[in-house]
Amino acid sequence: MKKTLLIFLILFFLACSISKKENLSFEEKKEAVVFIPPEEIKEETKEEIVEVEVLEPVIEVEEEVIEVFPVIPEVEELLPHPAVEEAINFYVNNYFEKYKKALEGFYLYKSKMEEIFINYGLPTDFIYMTLTESLFNPKAKSRKGAYGVWQFIRPTAKLFGLKIDSFIDERADYIKSTIAAAKYLKEAYDTFNKDLLLSIASYNCGIGNVLKAQKKCNAREFWEIRKCLPKETRNFVPSVLASIEIGKNPSKYGFFIEEKEIPNYEEIFLPYSLNLKKIAQNTNLDLQRIREINPELKSHYTPPYGYNLKLEPKDKEIFISALPYHSSKEGETLKELEEKYKVKAETIAKANKIKLNEKLREGQKIFIPEEFFEGYHIVQRGENPFSISKKYGISLEKFLEANGLTKKSIIHPGQKLKVPGGIVLETKIYKVKKGDTLAKIAKKFSTTVEKIMQINELKSTEIKPGLILQIE
Repeated sequence: MKKTLLIFLILFFLACSISKKENLSFEEKKEAVVFIPPEEIKEETKEEIVEVEVLEPVIEVEEEVIEVFPVIPEVEELLPHPAVEEAINFYVNNYFEKYKKALEGFYLYKSKMEEIFINYGLPTDFIYMTLTESLFNPKAKSRKGAYGVWQFIRPTAKLFGLKIDSFIDERADYIKSTIAAAKYLKEAYDTFNKDLLLSIASYNCGIGNVLKAQKKCNAREFWEIRKCLPKETRNFVPSVLASIEIGKNPSKYGFFIEEKEIPNYEEIFLPYSLNLKKIAQNTNLDLQRIREINPELKSHYTPPYGYNLKLEPKDKEIFISALPYHSSKEGETLKELEEKYKVKAETIAKANKIKLNEKLREGQKIFIPEEFFEGYHIVQRGENPFSISKKYGISLEKFLEANGLTKKSIIHPGQKLKVPGGIVLETKIYKVKKGDTLAKIAKKFSTTVEKIMQINELKSTEIKPGLILQIE
């Protein structure tokens, strides 16, 4: 009898508990999270890099039923959920213009990205991640160093075949970075048994962290392990689902986007380094547009190992006509060209695939490349940007640009600075002492006052102790 009474009481309390949960208000049913707007997007023009904070409002969505490959899963329609609506309202109301610009760029490359993901046997819903990751900005850079529309960090980018060096960063290339993202997500998609949400989560925090979360929560599905994932990832996946909804139905949210195809650009192979800024100035071509078409270029200089430059079809012939070719005289030597153009004879020979001691023919076209001394300079006491640029035979403008400096920037001993290009001249650095005059210094180094003034861009012969002079 006592045993029967005990069982009855247990069942009674359980029933009360369930009834209480079912009678909770809508607000009580929602997980206790607050919608936290992201920080404002910070745009910097310096080095044409834009720093972007990932738009990841804290939102909730109902669990998606994912079909198994080869039927490629798509999120045809997001189930109604107040938190998703709240996130969508946040994007639409707070970032309308920026999101519209993102969608315009996205739709330009949408079909090509879909094609890439289909070729890898992946759901094309993955491509909408770029709207959450970077607002589809190829120059987007996070505080953690992630870069490009897919926000790759350097090690992961290189692991999946993207080239990053002093001249190019393929994380900014729309197509190459999409291929790299597809490779990564294919690995994640297979690891998590074709689970879309877990794959998206792993893109944010890594496959290993998702596996750890599954083990920690003793569960498999995203919504079950969400509390065991890093905070950023908990918000990232729902944010991507919101981007999928907006991206698939832009007009529903006031974004009227004309879907266009990627323009058919012309390509020209440049065998060696070229100063695009110089070409643009000589031809009135739009340098900014050339840089937009080739976003992986880190500066105005193309790589010395060869590069396929994309151009508008109307600009190709104009660009070719402005390439730096020298029309040789009979018997002219590369050493003579080195003296004339301040580019090493070895570099000219390499760019034109000719022998160093070869005598040139009358009218022979010789390509004059930009000279690059790839490396770094450690700042010494008393040095300044002008003296360093002179040491390596490069313009002050080029040196400042490579290091993100201005003429007002202060550098310090021990600082490591890039030396972007130029020939290394046979020069010396001299620090002016008390009692020195330009005449005394010129006599000491067997040169002339005029030459010292010209090299150091001095406007008068008056010098002060501590001044750094370049002596050639």
